[in-house]
Parts: sequence; C-alpha cells; structure tokens
Amino acid sequence: MMNRTSSARTNYYYSTRMLMRGSTGPAVRRLQNTLKTQGFFRGRINGNYDSWTEPAVMRFQRANGLVVDGIVGPNTRAVLY
Repeated sequence: MMNRTSSARTNYYYSTRMLMRGSTGPAVRRLQNTLKTQGFFRGRINGNYDSWTEPAVMRFQRANGLVVDGIVGPNTRAVLY
C-alpha cells in the first residue's frame, strides 16, 4: 500500500518523464487514453509506446503547432494535459 508521500512521488515521476517509442507503463496508458479522447489515437490502449502511439503523438503535435518529433516532453505534455 502506498502512502500519500509515495503516491505523490509516483505521480510526479509519471508526469515529468519523457515518453517515446519503447516507453511502457501507466503513463503511456494515460497518454493513449488522452489522445484517444481527443481523436488522435486509433489503436488499442495497451500501455506500450508503439507504432500506433508515436504517429498519434505526431498528429497531436502538428495540430497544436508543436515541434513534431513524436516525443512527449514538457512542451507536448503542457498542451496535452
């Protein structure tokens, strides 16, 4: 069981790490859900930053005037969430 401090550290980690091809886990699942809700992601939500996720991120970046590199860093995250 996580206490409040551990949970806060975990949430901070997932909200600040860079996501790119090969990334996995809950942060990627959240990304896929958000992209799907906004109409950019058409794949299966599986928590893997894969060949479906990267082009969805790139479409999102292009549509929002961001640098199109397929990587979810601080700038993409700020607009996404």
